[in-house]
Amino acid sequence: MKEHLRPGDRAGYQRCKRAFDFVFALLALLVLWPLMLLVALLIRLQDGGKALYSQTRLGQHGRKIRIWKFRSMTPDADKRIGELTQEQLAQYRQEFKIDRDPRVTRLGSFLRRTSIDELPQLWNILRGDMSLVGPRPIVPEETARYTPAELELFHSVPAGLTGYWQACSGLGDAYATGGRQKMELHYAAHANFGFDLILILRTFSAVIKKATDQESGN
Repeated sequence: MKEHLRPGDRAGYQRCKRAFDFVFALLALLVLWPLMLLVALLIRLQDGGKALYSQTRLGQHGRKIRIWKFRSMTPDADKRIGELTQEQLAQYRQEFKIDRDPRVTRLGSFLRRTSIDELPQLWNILRGDMSLVGPRPIVPEETARYTPAELELFHSVPAGLTGYWQACSGLGDAYATGGRQKMELHYAAHANFGFDLILILRTFSAVIKKATDQESGN
């Protein structure tokens, strides 16, 4: 009996996805490089620190990859961990993120709000480390949030610059409620090219909404 393959395992879909990712990332880099150069310059002028920040995360099949972002925190962020409240530390242990982190710079706040800080990951996509759409690459500590079977499904598709969770969830306390796990696994189990295109469009809408809500104080 032929083994059933998850959508993310289909070779045809994966080839089309990789071709689309490569062309999209290449064109985006060609169009956006002046903006990215300006952002890098502004970060350097802000405090003299490095413009880029890298972190080791897990990609498809659990392979370690190094993803890149524009630095949004102060250069000495690691040394300022004592400035975090107990509530913020608890949130980081639960969600691997912190709301209103005092180490985030004013420019960094804008970059995060507009998702411009993620643009260097276009290079990761071009290299084949990531896809445009997929579960967000997680740090090794986050694997504890999934069972072995769930991790196998989670890692059956490439990690993404955006995905079902980012485009549709509002980025709340997703690990605490289990919402993030369910959305990431739903994508991995139902991944297809049409689903990817829908999530790309919803991502643009979500980023615009988030930026305008912040500007209006909502």
